[in-house]
Order: sequence, then C-alpha cells, then structure tokens
Amino acid sequence: MRAEERYRHGEYSSHEEALTASKAIVDSFLVVQYNTDMSADNLYQAYVCYGDDPFIVPDDPANPEFSAWVYAKQRCSEICVTNCYSAMTKNIRRCLSWMECSASHHTTQQHSDEFKYSAPLITRKRAAVMLALTICVDGVFSPRLSYAADLDLLSIGVRARVDEKRVLGEEQPESFRAFDVVASIRLPWQRYSPSGWGVATRALASAGVLQGADQTALVVSLTPILAFGSEDGRFTLDLGAGIALLSEHRYAQQDFGGPLQFSLTFGVSVPLSQHIGVGYRFMHYSDASAYGSGTIGADFHMLELIHRF
Repeated sequence: MRAEERYRHGEYSSHEEALTASKAIVDSFLVVQYNTDMSADNLYQAYVCYGDDPFIVPDDPANPEFSAWVYAKQRCSEICVTNCYSAMTKNIRRCLSWMECSASHHTTQQHSDEFKYSAPLITRKRAAVMLALTICVDGVFSPRLSYAADLDLLSIGVRARVDEKRVLGEEQPESFRAFDVVASIRLPWQRYSPSGWGVATRALASAGVLQGADQTALVVSLTPILAFGSEDGRFTLDLGAGIALLSEHRYAQQDFGGPLQFSLTFGVSVPLSQHIGVGYRFMHYSDASAYGSGTIGADFHMLELIHRF
C-alpha cells in the first residue's frame, strides 16, 4: 500500500482491541463480496485486489504482527465451506422430505391394491436416486469448496476381495469374487498443519467386475471421502459414502434389487517405498431398501496395491 493511501482507523488501549478492529475490517469486506457461486480462491483474489489491508502499529514490539492477507485467506476458506455444507444440507433435507411426503401421499390413496403398494416403492426408488445424486454432486463437484488445490490424480491401484460371506453381521447368500482398478483424485478442500498432517477431501473412482456363481457384472463407483493422514498421501485413513452402478443385479442366489447401489467405505494405507503402498479397504453395497425389504447387499474386505504419483 502506498503511503499516501494510508489512513488512521483508530487508536486502541490494547493490542487485542486493535486486532479485533483489524479483523472486523477484513470480515466486513468478505461478507459483502461473497456470493454462493464463489470459490474460496475467487473470494480471496477479490479481497487482495479491492479490500482494505489493515495493519497494526504496536506500542510494544513484543506483540505479534497481524497479516490481513493471511487472515483473509483463512476466513475465505471458512466462509465458503460453511455456506457450501449449509446448502448441501438443505438439498438433502428437501430430498428426504420429498421421500416422506411421496410415500405418505400414495399410501393413503384408496385405489387398487396394485396402485397402493407399487406407487410408494417407485417414488422411494426415484427419491433414493435423487438423494444419492444430490450428495455426490454437492459434495464432489461444488465449486464453493474450492480452496487449496485443483483436481489432480493422486494414485491408482488394483484391489481384490479376500473375505468371507458376511454382510454387516448377516449371512450373504451368494459367494462373490471382486476385482477392480481404482483412482484417488484430490478434491479442492484440504487443511494441513505445518507438520504435514491433516485432513483432505478426495474422490475414489473405480471400475471392475463382480463375479457370482452364474454370471459376471461390471461395477463402477464414485465415492467422496475424507482422508486423514500425511499430506503426501503415504499414510492415510479414510471413510466416505457414494454410489455404485451394477450392470447385472440378479444372481443365482441373491438379488441386489436394482442397478443403483449406495456404497460405504473405510480404508487405511501405508507405504512400501516412495511411490508404492499397500492398503486394506472395506466396501459395503446396499440399496438401503429403495427396491424393497427383501434385498440384501454385499460386503467386500479388499487388499490394495497402490502406485502414488
């Protein structure tokens, strides 16, 4: 800032009061400039170009310095992430409300038995699809979460199932074999400490085969996850939820109910070398009763071999 553009905002009796006033100047600009389509990077660039840059002239040199730019970058991330999750929550609540209202409306109609019992099931299927798409689109592709990095490929790997026939405590009718390839994609939001440890958002995209006794299906999935661990991705613990599509959902002894399945996952990975790692992943596929109460999902305890870029 040029000297002739400076002005005195006020004099304060303590460093804490001066700090509060300086932060309020930055916050007032960010709140006025923010709109729901802005990413954190765009909001921060607007502040750097057009916002006031307050600084404190301390009486005591021992008081810590205040950087308006550092504070603004932190606040941009907080503002955009908070508003994004608020909007996503509202959308999910709308879908859940629509599911409840649709089922309640159709079950109270006094028509034929075929209409009374088939219509609620159809609406629940449609609502389940809407809910899954809402979570994935808002959670993965929303530009309002953009903060620390662009989308880029972190790793690729191969996975194979190694477990018995159990589904969250229930016996699984069909014996499956599963193999797939998976890519881990860095999503924009992340927060790491100076030590290099923290949390980040990622997406797991996979494609593979699910083999039963009588046929083989193609399976593709997209799962947003929260990953905790080192910034280089070598030590990671993650969990998330997404959707999967099956080319075949009926097997000799088991029916998934339909092609669209919800997926839940938990995984850990450790390095073997600079670019090679191994991991364990739990995957659960289920229709969440969207296709009826008689379906059953599948669990996969899988080993992974990972190549990091």
